[in-house]
Amino acid sequence: SKVTPNGDGMWRCEKCAKDFEKKSNRYVLQVSLKDDSGTAWVTAFGDNASILMNHKSADEIEKLRETDEDAFDQAFEATQDKKFRFVLRLKREEYQEQ
Repeated sequence: SKVTPNGDGMWRCEKCAKDFEKKSNRYVLQVSLKDDSGTAWVTAFGDNASILMNHKSADEIEKLRETDEDAFDQAFEATQDKKFRFVLRLKREEYQEQ
């Protein structure tokens, strides 16, 4: 569930109506994949996204964003132009009947 800061150092989950001392980040990573046939935008979650980010957890990436912007940028730049083998699950979505 998504949590939001409640102002006193705690994190509030509106779904379950509880406050927590700590939060745990999860990846929802938008990725552009390309090969000889073209380019596709996909979303990578959890462990799969962590693999793309050189096995750094979402919490580690957040800490870099807060403490070392250059290292944060480098973490993303290091993923560019690498070769991976993917197995994709596709879901067709329509927007305004298109």
